[in-house]
Amino acid sequence: MKIKTSNLAFVMTPIVFLIVVIGCTIPPGTDNVKISTSFIDCNPSGFPLHVAVENGYFAEENIDVNVAQNIIHGKNGVEIPADADVIMLGRSPFYQSEAIHPNSFKAFNFNVQDKTKWNDAILVKKDSDITSLNQLIGKTIGITTGIRANNYDLPHSSRIQGVIMMLKKNGLDPEDFKIVRADEHDFENNNIDALEIREPGLSMLLDSGAYSVLVGGPIFAENIFTPWPMSISAISSEFLKENPKDAKKIVQIWDKAIDFIGENPDEADKILQRCMEKNYGLKDIKIRQINYWKNDELDKDLIQKQLDFYHTLEIVKVQLKVDDIVLQTS
Repeated sequence: MKIKTSNLAFVMTPIVFLIVVIGCTIPPGTDNVKISTSFIDCNPSGFPLHVAVENGYFAEENIDVNVAQNIIHGKNGVEIPADADVIMLGRSPFYQSEAIHPNSFKAFNFNVQDKTKWNDAILVKKDSDITSLNQLIGKTIGITTGIRANNYDLPHSSRIQGVIMMLKKNGLDPEDFKIVRADEHDFENNNIDALEIREPGLSMLLDSGAYSVLVGGPIFAENIFTPWPMSISAISSEFLKENPKDAKKIVQIWDKAIDFIGENPDEADKILQRCMEKNYGLKDIKIRQINYWKNDELDKDLIQKQLDFYHTLEIVKVQLKVDDIVLQTS
């Protein structure tokens, strides 16, 4: 298996750095809550925050939040702003960060895929002759990142593991495939033959009519184990210590948003559709959602299983313990 890193754009429409200030005035002497994310707009992994903002949950608690897409994934690891109070990013970058800077953040929300809810697939061009994985032998599979990235270290990305496990499960040798970091522009330029991609890019490409599904999801939950934690929201240990009441409110707001998503699926779909229209100019696209674990729903045994899996593969160099990285309920 040949693995390389492409210098091409990381996913879909280029995302410019942005800072959005939302909410209302909070009591004097309390700084804005700074939320940093690596997710592009309308990514289901950031959906609880999107719902909380749109539904006014922060305003109801007199919490003013500043949301910025400013977590960067570089070849030396994830770069988290020093002043971030809350972060939203993928599970392996979070684990890698905690391995280097122990107890910096505590995860209070995990977003997971299982065999009922998933947000990934492998696509080919609709006019392609490729109709099976066997026909990809000797060809190139692209892996999207779906994040803000700079020289992203693909060999140490867990995204590649889902594809490797999928190939092995189908009796194929990963060494017979070339795997590269890519995006939909590589399809257009014929640099790749298939593309592993997640929402919102998955639905965007399918909506264009130029692509079809070669392997439907869930890639991780089907080929590694299920449910599979996909991404996290975490609060800084410093913020927890200095602002315990606000920290508790933030967790409760996230939980409230997750409850809304579960209890109002049609309205949740409409919120994502409005996001797609606002940010990409696309109407009536239904984005696949995933499951969301609230703080008191975290499956610690399964999270530990994932930590062990990553350590065995040396994606995370330090053996982490789940109780050290999650927010303990009181």
